[in-house]
Amino acid sequence: MMLQKQEETTEKNEKDKEQKEKNEKKKKEGEMPKGEFENEEYYIMRKYGSVASSLNLFKNDQLCSKPGEEYIA
Repeated sequence: MMLQKQEETTEKNEKDKEQKEKNEKKKKEGEMPKGEFENEEYYIMRKYGSVASSLNLFKNDQLCSKPGEEYIA
């Protein structure tokens, strides 16, 4: 029983490692979107005079879906 759990864990770790390597390759080739904290906007320390002026950062960003089609939580 314990040997089976160890084998399952080893197999899962190998699959996770393979998937991580595939994801890294896709990121390098530009096929995968950036991770949430890879966005430069997270690290801006500047204060803006208004909400409208701060939104200018995002005005040319691509949308995740067409307006009204999907809600992202």
